[in-house]
Amino acid sequence: WRFSLAERAKLDLENAPSVTLEYARFTRGQFGVLTLRSFGGWRARDGDAEQSLLEMDTLAEDECLAKTSDGIRRFKLPPEHHFIALYRKILAKSEQAGDDLVQVFLDRRQYVKAREALEETIRIHGPGENKRRRDLLKQITGNWGRFEVAETVSAGHKPRVPLVFRNATSAGFTAAPVDIEAVLADTIEYVKGNPKELDWQRTNPSALAQRLIREKKSKYIGKTATEWNANLKPRDGHRDTRADIEVPVDKAGAWWITCRMKDGNAFQTLVWIVDSVLVKRDVAGKIQWWVADAESGAPVDDSDISFFGYRMIDIERENRDERRYQIKWKEFERKTDADGRTLLAPGDWDTHYQWLAIARKEGRAPAFFGFQSMHVAESSWGNANRDMTYGITDRPLYKPGDTVHLKFFLRNLGYFEPDDDRWAGQEGELVVQNGRGEGVVTIGKLRTDDLGAMETEFTIPKDASLGRWNARYQIGNRIAAGVSFRVEEYRKPEYEVSVEAPDKPVLLGGTFTAKVKANYFHGAPVRNATVEVIVKRESLTERWFPGWRW
Repeated sequence: WRFSLAERAKLDLENAPSVTLEYARFTRGQFGVLTLRSFGGWRARDGDAEQSLLEMDTLAEDECLAKTSDGIRRFKLPPEHHFIALYRKILAKSEQAGDDLVQVFLDRRQYVKAREALEETIRIHGPGENKRRRDLLKQITGNWGRFEVAETVSAGHKPRVPLVFRNATSAGFTAAPVDIEAVLADTIEYVKGNPKELDWQRTNPSALAQRLIREKKSKYIGKTATEWNANLKPRDGHRDTRADIEVPVDKAGAWWITCRMKDGNAFQTLVWIVDSVLVKRDVAGKIQWWVADAESGAPVDDSDISFFGYRMIDIERENRDERRYQIKWKEFERKTDADGRTLLAPGDWDTHYQWLAIARKEGRAPAFFGFQSMHVAESSWGNANRDMTYGITDRPLYKPGDTVHLKFFLRNLGYFEPDDDRWAGQEGELVVQNGRGEGVVTIGKLRTDDLGAMETEFTIPKDASLGRWNARYQIGNRIAAGVSFRVEEYRKPEYEVSVEAPDKPVLLGGTFTAKVKANYFHGAPVRNATVEVIVKRESLTERWFPGWRW
C-alpha cells in the first residue's frame, strides 16, 4: 500500500499533497491520541497509563502517546511516520491538512499550538464554510464560561455554584427570584386544559431551568434581587478553570442566576434554596406524606398538601390527525398533623393517575413532589419471607482419615410473620462428593432439631482422593444446604514468616527496605534458612477526567 502511494505521487505531482494527506491520516490513526478513546470511562486502568495521560500536553511534535499491544506508551516517531510534520509539509496546498493539524493539537490538549495552527490555516485558506474556522478560533481564545449543577441548600445558607471558564479575568452575576407558585399553577392549568398532544416538559416542574432557557419564560422570573462581580484567575494556555461562586442570597425559593463573562458569553442556571422538604413513604399498606424543616428535620405541622393527578385515556380514531387520548384529572387536599404527617389509605387516590403533591404553609416556600404514580407494595410471602440455608465445618482443611464435623442451618426469614418452625423436625439426606464429583458418603434419615439445624459427622477414607469436597444436606426436593472443604496431604506448619514493609509510599524508581522474619511457634527464631523474596507491583485504579472532549 505504501509503495502504491509513492508511485501515485511520482506519476502525478499535483496529486502528491493528497497522497501525503492520506498517509498522514493513516499514521495518526495508528499512533495518535485517539487510540486512547477507550480510557474515557470508569473502567480500571493501569497506574502508569494514568500518569501518561496526564502528561499528554507535554508531548513534543515528534512524540506520540498511543495505545500499543503492551499498553500505553510514549515514544518518538520515525520521520516517515511523523504525521504532524507531514501535515505541516502540505499545509500551504491542503486546507484539510490544516484542519487535521488543528484537531491533532486539540486532541493533545495543546490549545496554544492549536490556536497558532488555526490562525495559519485561516491566513492561507480563509475562515472556511460558514466561517467555521473563525468560530473555532473564538471558541479557543474567547472568554467562555458555563455553570455546572449546583447543590440544593437549606434556607439560611448561601449556595455555591460551580463555574467552568476559560480566558476570562472577570464576570458579572445577577440573581433573581423565580415564581414557583406560578410555575406550579401553570402546570396544573395546562393539564386541565386537555391538550391534544401532551408536552412532557410542561408536566415536569423540576425541569424548570430547561424551560426557562429554551422557551425564555421570563414571566416566571422576578426583578433582579442582587448583582455582584467576581475576579477570575484563568489558567494559562486557554485551559478550562473551575471555581465556586457564592450566591449572596439565602432566602428559600428558586433563584435564576445569570453570568456575563467580560467580552464573552452569557449563561444561566437555576439554584434551589429550600426551607421545607416533602417525603413520601409506604407505611403498613398506606402512603405517608411527611413535611419537615430542611435544616433541622423538625416536623412542619398544619401544612396543606394539595394532590393533583391526571391520566390519559386512549380514544379510538379513524383519522390519524384526530385526538389520540383524553386527559382526565382529579384533585384533593390533606393537612399534616402535629408530627408533620398525613396518611393516605387505599381508595384515597386512583392508582391509574400520575400525581403531583404540593406542600404549603404560610411563611414557607412550597415543596413539591411529582408527577409520579402512587402504589403501595403489599406484603406477601414472595416479597417478604424467604428460606435461607447455611452450612459449616469445624475446620476448612482435612487429611485422609480425619473426622469431619458438619452442621447445617435451615430457616425461614422475613419481616412479615416468618414461619420459625417451617424446617424444624424435618428428615433429610446427606451426600458427600470428593474432588472428582464422585459420591463417597451418603447418610439418610438425618432429622433437624427444633430450630431447623442438623449436625452430623463422618470419617474421610484413608485412600480418599485429594481436592475440594462438597457436602449437601437435602430435604426431599424442597430445600438444600451445602458446604465445601478441602482434603489434602499436609503437615502443620512449624514456623511463621512475616514481612515488615515500608510505612511510607515508595517513589517509582526508588529503593526501599523490607525486613523478612521467621519464628517458630514456640518463639525461637528460624536460623540459617534460605529465603526467596518476590516483589510484585499491583495496578492503581483511578478515574481520569474529562471523560470526553473539553
